[in-house]
Amino acid sequence: MTYPEIEEYVTAIYNVYIIVNRKAQIIKNDKLAHISRMILNYYLESANNNGLMISNVPEVDDDDINLMPIFRYIAHYEIELYELSNMKDSDLDIENKADIERFVLSHIYYLTQKQG
Repeated sequence: MTYPEIEEYVTAIYNVYIIVNRKAQIIKNDKLAHISRMILNYYLESANNNGLMISNVPEVDDDDINLMPIFRYIAHYEIELYELSNMKDSDLDIENKADIERFVLSHIYYLTQKQG
């Protein structure tokens, strides 16, 4: 069964990618650029797996991004986010799609909810 809000979810992921990539370019941060590419790859795979047209996703300004579809997706599938500051290399199996999804969503949460 397909997630009922998949189009909104994928759109939110794309807009997070745009914002993170833009910030990486502005501050010239390679690590952030790598994270943005991971988000992009996750977005492309999610869109492709769900038959969504990737060229039809509207971009939004940083202040207008709706993150609720991402949070509802996390809650719906009961995804436990990584605590990135305590994460070890052995915590992530790069061959496991669920681990990659969890890793990407953890970064999205950290990047969008970090205070200060």
